[in-house]
Amino acid sequence: MTVETFLERIAVRSPKSAATYKHALKMVLNHTGKSPDQILSEVKENGDAAYEVLERIVTETSKAGLAPKSTRLLIAATKRLLEDELDFEWSPTKLRKIKRILPKDKPRSVDRVPTSEEIYRLVQRASMRTRTALLLQLTSGLRTNECAQLRIEYFDFNSSPIKLRLPGEITKSKEARITFITEECGRALKEFLGERTTGFVFPKKNGKGHADSKQLAEQVTSLLKRTDLRVKMSPESPCYALHPHTFRKFFHTKLESVGVPKSAVDQMVGHAPDMDGQSYIRYTEEQLAQFYASHEDALTFLSANNRGLKEKVRDQTQEIKDLQERLSRLEAVSSEKLKIKER
Repeated sequence: MTVETFLERIAVRSPKSAATYKHALKMVLNHTGKSPDQILSEVKENGDAAYEVLERIVTETSKAGLAPKSTRLLIAATKRLLEDELDFEWSPTKLRKIKRILPKDKPRSVDRVPTSEEIYRLVQRASMRTRTALLLQLTSGLRTNECAQLRIEYFDFNSSPIKLRLPGEITKSKEARITFITEECGRALKEFLGERTTGFVFPKKNGKGHADSKQLAEQVTSLLKRTDLRVKMSPESPCYALHPHTFRKFFHTKLESVGVPKSAVDQMVGHAPDMDGQSYIRYTEEQLAQFYASHEDALTFLSANNRGLKEKVRDQTQEIKDLQERLSRLEAVSSEKLKIKER
């Protein structure tokens, strides 16, 4: 019955969750003056001490100006500790009293997906490293944390479209999944990799381990600032209109908008099943590849721009050709009229 055993059990399933709870319980100590082990001891002697601790967490974190979301995390960690270590059963009535004194949430974040023109600006201004990370997220629906942990071996450059096989050890859900990248992204990735054929796509500078996801996110944020796209849609919004996660949202939104079934897009981005009636549909790799290949143009930016230019030139060339033919016909008619007059 110690906090160490509590964290060890959580770490078996999710080391990241264990680290989050460890940090939260440390904050509980900072704000209440009570260590996790002290809380366990007091609650074991007197069950009402559990509610007193929760109330003190709310009171002290509010005084300190802690964000409502952080306060809820501290409460969740404390509740989970008591439930797991003492089999503590909470009283719904007493918990409602705690809920009533919780600080109100801040205004919800307001964001949006980037336009194709904005993406073109970003890709043109980005460094090779940031451009590669940006295109990977935009064309495959990767989370930033997944992108940071990518290995070159996960890509099948011989398949069409290029297949990206993510192992469960790097995904949020801990489940392996298949997604894809465009030919355009594949070219950018190969250019960035150079002679490298194995190892992390984004290694640390010292070559040991993969890049930090926060560092990748900061590089994208810096790029948004340089392109004047770091703005808010609402003054009250805690976040900006465009941020690293909106590129993953772009992938999902774009594919759905061109007709790819939501359940197929969910499968590629690794969304947890919901209860919408289609949550248990599972497509084969071949079906997912077909969906992706059929709409790859929707996720192509630089090449698409070049194609648009070529189409414009082609149309103008045809227009010139039509005008020349029309001029030739008019000249022929004019010549015939002159001949008639001469007679």
